[in-house]
Amino acid sequence: MPPIDPNARILDAKIMEALGSGDFPRAKGLAVTPEHWRMIAEAEQRQGRSVTGRTSADLRAELQNSTRCREAQRSYETESSSVKKDFAMINATKHRMYVACGMNEPTVIENRTVINDNRRVMRLSP
Repeated sequence: MPPIDPNARILDAKIMEALGSGDFPRAKGLAVTPEHWRMIAEAEQRQGRSVTGRTSADLRAELQNSTRCREAQRSYETESSSVKKDFAMINATKHRMYVACGMNEPTVIENRTVINDNRRVMRLSP
């Protein structure tokens, strides 16, 4: 298996990010390979799919049992457990997994505690 060009991985991540946010014109502007165009076509189909007679829970359950979902999960596990951490690729494969499995990405809330210690230091004269 030939090594993957880091620039190609970054481009894939940017296209997945655009598709995840529903920015199809941006994704199409970035697409250069047949695989990119396939991803865009699949995302457009998912967006336009009618759910007459089926709930979104039914569709999610169907997606979670799909081969594509299992492959995306394996890809995410492999990427996130690699020795050399590429956080852009980890986030892209995580996003791809959520999309393939019909899951909504959780909202990330970061809480930080900041302590400002502005007390004056008093010195005692000898």
